[in-house]
Amino acid sequence: MLKWKNVKVSNKAPPSWAKSWIDFWEQKSDTKAKKCSVLGCGADATEGAQVKKVKLRSNQDQDWYIIPVCHKCNENETKEFELKSGVKPIKMTDKEKPNKK
Repeated sequence: MLKWKNVKVSNKAPPSWAKSWIDFWEQKSDTKAKKCSVLGCGADATEGAQVKKVKLRSNQDQDWYIIPVCHKCNENETKEFELKSGVKPIKMTDKEKPNKK
């Protein structure tokens, strides 16, 4: 199963058209975020997390995505995780990405 991890960023502001990263995900997915996307977590989604796939192959994309998560899962920057079935990660464009640490 595909593993994901949070992206460490220094500038966490979303694009000016979105109120927050969870709002970014909701607008792009046309869906209201409900539960955390991390497999095994049952908490409500309160934040949008910037994540990327854990690189397993040389040709695997290293794009950034936004997923709805709870605060606890968003704070865990080192743990790899799987997404729940049916979660739709929203790919960020280069201009939407915040600055990396």
